[in-house]
Amino acid sequence: MKIAIGQINPTVGALRDNARLVADLASNAARLGARLAVFPELCLTGYPPRDLLGVASFVSESHDALHWLMANLPPGLAVALGSVRPSHSTLLFNSAVVIERGKLLADVPKALLPTYDVFDERRYFEPAPPHCPRVIDLDGTRIGLTVCEDLWNDRLLWGEARRYDRDPVADTVEQGADLILNLSASPFASGKQARREQLVRHAASRWRRHVVYAAAVGANDGLIFDGGSLAARPDGAFVEAAPLFESALRVFDTEGPAVSSRLLDPMEELADALTLGIADYTRKTGIPGAIIGLSGGIDSALVAALAVLALGPDRVLGVAQIGRAHV
Repeated sequence: MKIAIGQINPTVGALRDNARLVADLASNAARLGARLAVFPELCLTGYPPRDLLGVASFVSESHDALHWLMANLPPGLAVALGSVRPSHSTLLFNSAVVIERGKLLADVPKALLPTYDVFDERRYFEPAPPHCPRVIDLDGTRIGLTVCEDLWNDRLLWGEARRYDRDPVADTVEQGADLILNLSASPFASGKQARREQLVRHAASRWRRHVVYAAAVGANDGLIFDGGSLAARPDGAFVEAAPLFESALRVFDTEGPAVSSRLLDPMEELADALTLGIADYTRKTGIPGAIIGLSGGIDSALVAALAVLALGPDRVLGVAQIGRAHV
């Protein structure tokens, strides 16, 4: 099966823009021969939507955006993407949905809701019910659906450090999945991509299944998402590895040859993360540029250099800080 990964940069709250972004890449994926396109966690709302989820009109408009997208997909392409969905309580589901033109094929809620570090998902979301259906048949291939944290709880990999009793990946295998999707919005941390690669390799080789990990990229609020989407064969070898810190559309064949991933030097990784954070913060908030106070020290020089990399020299103004002499 030909599968596309849409490693996109959604904006929190920009429902129509995010839906159009998915639709545009879905059309490109169909032209490239993909049967399935996979997009990140909560890509319609942007991640993290936080207290926007308490606004009834926003939730209603997110459902409208999903239905608009369903009506505007190219024929013959199924799309898996992350969206908020109604639950059986006052909270919502953080779901992986699969849609085709005019049809909702699957709606699988996220099971593991993190509340540590930068996460507070139990405040907004209901976890997936135990034993909920997680597998959909697409042209004879049984596809299992998981969302971000659902991949991060394998007993053999984490041992006593496991945070949860459930393992949604194991559930998809028990339900007969041939291929496992993970829709992710995993915030950047130095060295974290190596851990993600380990998770994807381990899941593929342990369960002898193809694993597709579709990651968000970009900055929202105070979080940076570094991308690096991956697809692995049942032997653990990667058949696709998207770039870090940039949007991308990758189309690959599940039976394709092995490829190498690309981990960055720690300093290069940090510089790319900061540059992306500055660029997206200014673009998404509408700030036209930056004024940098230059003291003559290395700290302000570094800030100015990163701002120029992110915004371009025409959008950065340096102001010299000259101290007053005391007699």
